Amino acid sequence: MMTLTDCRVRVGKLRKYLGILCLFGTLLSAYTVYVEINLEKDPKYTALCDISPGVSCTAVFGSEWGKGFGLVNKVVSENSTLNQPNGVYGVVSYPLFALISRFDFLLLAKASVLMGTIGLVISGYLAYILIYVLDDICVICFGIYIVNVLLLLLSIWYYRSLRTLHQYKNQLAGNNEPTLGISKKRV
Repeated sequence: MMTLTDCRVRVGKLRKYLGILCLFGTLLSAYTVYVEINLEKDPKYTALCDISPGVSCTAVFGSEWGKGFGLVNKVVSENSTLNQPNGVYGVVSYPLFALISRFDFLLLAKASVLMGTIGLVISGYLAYILIYVLDDICVICFGIYIVNVLLLLLSIWYYRSLRTLHQYKNQLAGNNEPTLGISKKRV
């Protein structure tokens, strides 16, 4: 059985791992934005991740699915500020993910699980587009997909560990003194 100290250590480690994954996700997303900016300036731009014609990041980032996941422009106009390169969403969401995992609130831990789930759904959608529609392989994209899978798994583990930590704390508080002067023992 896990002790209170073990639980605190686990929560701390999971926070650290989530932070590291969010840093990787932010760096990969920032690189995609960098490639897309250079691609807009020079259509012949070749990124470091362009290995061959079938393994090309610029082909993916320059496609209609490279902005707004290929969905935002169907809801708002093509020139809307909401229709950004996909990497911009990552540059915003990964630091937010890291931030909300820094606090001991179960609601925020649930929000991180929700963010991880949304990230995984979007990754699955984009992976399908990448493989079956564009018939391409994007090394950076697959790196982001791996980060998103790991973020979801770790955020679930983090939520469960944090919930256990809260249960320990509540149990200790309940054993030491009754809440509002009312004993929980049945008479």
